[in-house]
Parts: sequence; C-alpha cells; structure tokens
Amino acid sequence: MLERLTATNLADICGGQWFNPPQHSFTGMQIDSRAMQAGDLFVALTGSQNDGHKFVSGLQSDQNQGAIVSQINSCLHIPQLAVQAPKQALQQLAQHIASATTAKKIAITGSVGKTGTKDMLHHCLSELCRTHATSGNYNNDIGAPLTVARMPADTQCLISELGMNHAGEIAPLSQMIAPDIAIITRIADSHLGHFQSTADIADAKAEIFAGMGAEGTAILPADDAHFEQLKAAAQAAGITSIITFGADEKADIRLINQMRGPNGQALHVRLNGTDTKLMLGMRAPHWAYSALICLAVAHLLDLPVPAVSAKLAAMGDLPGRGACFSLTKGTHKTTIIDDAYNAGPASMQAALTDLATQTEANLNDASDSLNSGRLRKAAILSDMLELGDFAEAAHRGLMPFILASGVTDILLIGTQMHAIAAELSKDIQVACYDTAASACEDALALTSHADVILVKGSHGSGAWQVSEYLAKYGNLGGVDVT
Repeated sequence: MLERLTATNLADICGGQWFNPPQHSFTGMQIDSRAMQAGDLFVALTGSQNDGHKFVSGLQSDQNQGAIVSQINSCLHIPQLAVQAPKQALQQLAQHIASATTAKKIAITGSVGKTGTKDMLHHCLSELCRTHATSGNYNNDIGAPLTVARMPADTQCLISELGMNHAGEIAPLSQMIAPDIAIITRIADSHLGHFQSTADIADAKAEIFAGMGAEGTAILPADDAHFEQLKAAAQAAGITSIITFGADEKADIRLINQMRGPNGQALHVRLNGTDTKLMLGMRAPHWAYSALICLAVAHLLDLPVPAVSAKLAAMGDLPGRGACFSLTKGTHKTTIIDDAYNAGPASMQAALTDLATQTEANLNDASDSLNSGRLRKAAILSDMLELGDFAEAAHRGLMPFILASGVTDILLIGTQMHAIAAELSKDIQVACYDTAASACEDALALTSHADVILVKGSHGSGAWQVSEYLAKYGNLGGVDVT
C-alpha cells in the first residue's frame, strides 16, 4: 500500500512537512538503517539505547531513500518528512493503510503460542491467497504498525500478531488494525509479574476485540479456564460470531484424538460436525491446537480444507520452538530439543511434559539404534522472567514436572532456577550457573551420555545461547550435526 501513496499523501497522513520533497513513491519501510533497500523510507525512532536520527546521514538519495524525522538535518539532500513524533506518524500511517486495504485482517494474541500460530497460519495460507504477516515477534506498538505499513498493495490476507506486557497495550493496536478475525490462543501466567491474576491477563488479551465491528469473528479456546470470560468480552464488544476450538466436546473445531509418530502427529478432528483425519508435521502435542485455529480460519475464508491439511502435514518444527538437531560423538547420538525461544510457566510445563513422553520412535530417528536401552534424558533450563512476586512459586511449581520428565541430569541457569536446585539434587544430578554462557561447555559435555536434551528458558535469561552454542560447535568440528 505504501507504494500507492504520493509524497503529499504521506505528509497529510503523518501530519508533517517535507524537506527535499521526493519525486517518487516509497516501496518499503524500515526502523533499522542497516536493513535499508532502494526505495525504503526510514523511521527515525528515539529509544532508550539509540536515536534513529544519528543514522539518517547514512541514507542514500540515489537509492530513492528517505526518512521520517522529528529533527531535520539540512545538510543532507535526502527527502525528510518532519513530524512531531516519528512513532506516532508510523502508527497514523498504519491506521490509514489498514482502513484502506480490502485484505482480510486477522489479529492473533494469547499468553502462549501466538508467534508459532501466526507462523503456522502464514504457512497454510500463503499459497492459497496473497498473505502478509508479522515478521518474527514484531508485535508491539512499533512492530505491529510496521507490519501494516509494509503490507503490499495486493495483499488478500493480513496476519498481525499483537503482544503486551501491561493492560491497555493491545486495545490501541486493535483499533489501529480493525481486525475482521481475532484469535486468542490461550491464557496463561506469562507476564504475571505485571498483573494480579490470570483473569486480569485474560482481560488484557480481550482488548483485541476493541477495534472490531459487529460483523467480526472471534476464535476462542474452548478448553481454557477463562473461556467464558473471553466469550463475554467478545459479546460485550458486539461480536456475535464466535468459533471455538479445543478438545472440549462442545468446541466447533474439536480435537478428537492425536497420535504421535516419527514425522509428526496424526490428528482426528471434528469440523462443524464432520470428522476428518490429517497429519501435522510438528511433534509437540500443543501444536495440534494451532492446527485447529488454522482450520477455523480456512473455514471462515472459504479456503479448501484439504489444501490447508496438506500444508499442515508439510510443516516441520520451528527453530527455537521444538525443532530438533542431533550431535554425534563416535557411536553416540544425542538429540537436542531446541525450545529456547522463550518461556513462561505454562510453556515450560508443556515442554517438560513433552520430554516425559519422548521415545526413540517419536524422535524422527534422531536417536536410533546407536543408543540402546531406555532414553537417557537431560534438561537445560534458564529463568522464567516477568513473573514479579509470583516468580518463586512459579519456579518451584516446575519441580513435579522436572521429576516426571525422567531427566537424570539438569543444568539450571539464573537465580530463580538456583532456588530449586537443592530439592532437585535429591533425585537428579544438578549443576547451577549464573549465566547461559558459563553453562555452554558443560552442556556440550552432557552430549557424551544423554540421548535427548531439552533446552528451554526465557529469551532474556539466555537458554537460546546454549542451543546456539551446541549447534555452532557441531558445525565447526569434532561433532557431527545431522
């Protein structure tokens, strides 16, 4: 849509004035000057670490580049649109584009699973219609408008992920996008440090309905403890079309059964009373619920369910969210389950429960006849963050899941994980580390005897560094990563 806007259009929408007005339209938008391409418009944001205005001088006028700024640099010959606040201008531009597009607008939020569900939905829809989706987890008050501003003019389906840390953050994003379809994946105790209860989190997630009209549709988790609360919030917003998913017998898109195999899982699903069976190429059980959401969206958009089912079968596990790689030392092969993208109590419990069910048969041949006997399991866990006063109880609450997972060794990273080390050491070999970097060598040593290792933790506490180290070490020598 950006390419259809003239310089005059941009100035009017953003409430600014041009210095060196461009004679061309812009085709892309960036907030990182290092990512600039020909025809891109740079938004000079001011943050706690950097001021984007410092990088405007590096833009190239001969590449049809320009910038939205609050401070003009009159020494430069590039087009500069002077506005009062570049972030607000970006949001105003996104709202204009969202209101002008004819694309179906889908918004996704939830305590867990929103990024993975967004990626799965994008994968399923991209060959059936022209789809544009949030990149990575650009889901805040900068990332969400940036996603909309980058939307190509011929987009038929926009998928926006909306995140939050505090109440009141999702409502303005929803009002900016005005979604036709709003999806809530699940309510859990992620970010509980900023709330009094999960009911408060549910209220904050329900802000996704703020920008919807009565003709919109809400897709809600029937199994969730806060389902009735979410349903009531949707109805209070005037939404009458509500589609439910889950294992609950009353769910519109119901999971009847799932069976894991070496290449994913077989799902038995009931879609509006009609039974269907399909394959999902992702192994962890919770991905089945994301698949139900994809089927619900396909139904709403009148897309062929067989085509969506084929895409689900072809989708493998995502890096950082359950994808596996293996290291081989001599005749011993170790599977690394890389679930280190992020963590909260619910996702940590799910990952440990999944580890408990791992067998040679469902590890996609990553652990095969090279390792005989029962699988020897280990875990590398880093602190769960943003839990506030609930942090100690949340970490202690992991102990039953750790013990049930069958691990014989565990590496614990961070002060909160250290607090549960003493009790765990009665049954498990435990080692503690202040930082993820200090755990990396011992993590590699685990591969000499563990058959499967789970790596999981909040992004800020660094478990991902361990996964990255293990993969890098294997690629560089000595250890074969297959």
